[in-house]
This record gives sequence, C-alpha cells and structure tokens, in this order.
Amino acid sequence: MCKTFSCIIGIDRRVTWKFGIDSHSELVTIAGYKDCTADLNAMEFARVEITPDNNNYLFPDAWTLKVDESITPSWMTIKHNDACWLAHKQWLKQLDKIIVRKEIVNPFQLKPPAKITKRHISLLKNWDSVRDSVWDSVRDSVRASVGDSVGDSVWDSVWASVRA
Repeated sequence: MCKTFSCIIGIDRRVTWKFGIDSHSELVTIAGYKDCTADLNAMEFARVEITPDNNNYLFPDAWTLKVDESITPSWMTIKHNDACWLAHKQWLKQLDKIIVRKEIVNPFQLKPPAKITKRHISLLKNWDSVRDSVWDSVRDSVRASVGDSVGDSVWDSVWASVRA
C-alpha cells in the first residue's frame, strides 16, 4: 500500500511526485514510464516512499526512505536518494501550508474545571452549533445524493416498464 509521500525516481534522477497523490501507478502514468519493474535489466524507475518512523505525520520523530520494490535497482545511488529527499522537502513545505500541528483533544476526556464559567458555556454552545452545522450539511448532502440516485433509478425503471 502506498504511503502519503510516494514518488517515482528515474535512472536520470528525475523525481515525479504530486501533492495529494500517493499511488505509484498514477505517478508512473504522470511520468510517462512504461512499467518494466518485473525485469531488473529493463527498470527505468523505482517506486520510493518516505515515511515517519513513528507513523505520526503531525509530529514525526524521523523520516525513512524506502524503495517500494521487491529489489532495489542496481543503478540506484545516494544521488538518487538525495533527489528523493529534496522532493520530500518540497512536499513538506506544501503540507505545512495546510496542516495544523496541534494535538487532537477529545473534550469529553478532559477533567472538568472546578468552576464552570460563562466562557465554558460559550465554548460549549459554539461547539454544539458547529456540530449541528456539520451534521445538517452531511445529512442534506447524503439526502440529495441518495435522493437523486434512487429517484433517477426508480424513474428509469418505472418509465421503462410503462413504455414496455
């Protein structure tokens, strides 16, 4: 299974990656390679992944580069690894633009304060209104999607039987 940062590295050290795509198959297509990875002598590229050792993308301890092939191509050198690390650094810059590095806290696992203040009540009301808003949005979206899909299907089925 492909990891969040996946790339393709060619013999020529050209690295292909795209933010939001972790599928090596898609990257092979984007790069325009013919997949010859079953033949060691014909390998033009290698699949590479760089992942945090602790599997925590919010707070990684260290990163590890892994060739995601049954064998590492004989042409793969430290310079190829360096090119992958450089691509990973660019990927991290894009990731840091959208990710919020804060611990996720379940408010129901926190010890309640000794005294409930107006601020606590305000925060709870705000949380409740966000929850209701998200629930309403999801419910409306699912209702519309299922309604359209089922409605079209039933209409097509009924119309086909009426015409027949």
